[in-house]
Amino acid sequence: MAGLLKTSVITNGEKDILRINNQKINWSLKELDRYSSAFAFGLMEAGFARGDSLVLWIDRANNAECIVSQMGAAKAGVTCVSFDERDSQDALDHALRHSNAKGLIFSSNASVTDTDKTRMDLVHNLMPELKNMYAGDELDMANYPHLQHLVQTGHQAIRGVNRWKDVAVYTGPASSNFSMPENHPDDVLQVVLKDGSEMAVNTN
Repeated sequence: MAGLLKTSVITNGEKDILRINNQKINWSLKELDRYSSAFAFGLMEAGFARGDSLVLWIDRANNAECIVSQMGAAKAGVTCVSFDERDSQDALDHALRHSNAKGLIFSSNASVTDTDKTRMDLVHNLMPELKNMYAGDELDMANYPHLQHLVQTGHQAIRGVNRWKDVAVYTGPASSNFSMPENHPDDVLQVVLKDGSEMAVNTN
């Protein structure tokens, strides 16, 4: 996947590839490559390594963040995990446990269907420790000892949770201690869960 994008940038870098009207976004291949590479470097700087898992619980209103996260994770060799039950606290809990996720990216302000709650409320239910955290504290979740990073697509400050826009690291190979790992055909790009089981597993 990452190799296909790189090849496309070389041959058609200035051509439009992504338009998202509600976010007023119109990106070329070169722009998508730049943003996803910055996200990949951000993951690596945060300690993610090839084979780690990242749960994505991103609302459709944040399509750009979802696409950049998936492409950046692919470049870093990180597996994205999603689940079919979009408003289920139990499904989120299962996804985090099943995948041994190192990170969770979620839309904190997204409403939970037929309730007055948001996804942030469900995260707090599963991780009550967050309400007592301060800036700079490391995550230490009793239910998810493997979880090291929480990222939200909103802009407000939330204890224990980073903002998506602050994850990206815009750097070049000469000024970073990290380099993009070599992608392999059998690298798992995405795992989709439904009713507690793996519904789909997609590789490079």
